[in-house]
Amino acid sequence: MDVRADIGGCAPDARRSADGRSDGVVGSARPTWNDACDASGCGCNVRVHGGQRDPVRKASVVRLVRIAVVVTVMVVGCQSDPVRSTAQRLYEATTPAGGSATAFLFSREPSLATASWEVRPNMDWESYLQWVATQLMEQRFERSGAAIAEVTFTRTLEGDTQKLGIRPVGNATSLRVAVTFQSLPL
Repeated sequence: MDVRADIGGCAPDARRSADGRSDGVVGSARPTWNDACDASGCGCNVRVHGGQRDPVRKASVVRLVRIAVVVTVMVVGCQSDPVRSTAQRLYEATTPAGGSATAFLFSREPSLATASWEVRPNMDWESYLQWVATQLMEQRFERSGAAIAEVTFTRTLEGDTQKLGIRPVGNATSLRVAVTFQSLPL
């Protein structure tokens, strides 16, 4: 079926390609600009394909909308929660080189933020305690209490009291350490 783009009296057949097809023929293998309309200045220079607007142009608009959404999400994401950022830094600080950690879980309520993760250090409990105490003291945490089964570090920072609890889980041959973080407003 030969459908032609006839918009407001423009001459879609005014220019023919080398193979003899009219550039104004809709349904041809490739959509083209109606150059006759461009030259006449009638303002109907619409690319046509199957009687509809150009799918390439539609895809470009969709692509631009997607890019705008991604940029918006990135900008909003950059304005992250400072308590969450602190917890993520502590996640990194409690995982020794050569060790590993499980997924970081974070939750926030109006008056409490918590995070938890599990570390598999490549050392025994006593060595890990010494190593992690050094890491946390660099971040102004102080050890509170002398218990060995669960060690707690605390600090007051930016109007919040932050606590980090560390306790061994599992057996002596495969040490795992459960770490919990809490941030409470003063």
